[in-house]
Amino acid sequence: MNDSIESKANGTISPKKNSNKRKLYDHQRMAMKNLDVMNRQSSYSTLVVLPTGGGKTYTAAVWLLRNAIDKKHKVL
Repeated sequence: MNDSIESKANGTISPKKNSNKRKLYDHQRMAMKNLDVMNRQSSYSTLVVLPTGGGKTYTAAVWLLRNAIDKKHKVL
């Protein structure tokens, strides 16, 4: 029995320009700068640590969109 599913991606995902009016907080910008430094020094493997409600998911998603997906890197 095969427990895996094969899926092939088709097309390109493109966000609408200027559709998100949300602004990053200072601590999120600082986290993204640190992710940039880490990315230059090693791989994308990292952990984002912010307090509860600090915007970890949003920070990581924005950083991945700008630094991985826009550059056609695969993200797991």
